[in-house]
Amino acid sequence: MVDRLAILLERFSVTASVFHAGALCGINTLEGEDEAGQLHLVRRGPLQVSHGQQTVLVEVPSLLLYPRPMPHRFSTDPQHGADMACA
Repeated sequence: MVDRLAILLERFSVTASVFHAGALCGINTLEGEDEAGQLHLVRRGPLQVSHGQQTVLVEVPSLLLYPRPMPHRFSTDPQHGADMACA
């Protein structure tokens, strides 16, 4: 049986660097001006994610993948925030 993920990883290199780990409080906007995509691990919410006019509520542990640059905004409780790791 062919492992399709292994084939993709052989063809396309994947690198990442963490730029945030811990509580994310209040409103945080990511402009998406870099050439890289982003990966966000939500360990604890709640968290509102906005893309333009669309807003999604994340209340359970989730993985958010932006394979290419895209402006987005996170809104959380200003005091307790959401526990996240972002790369």
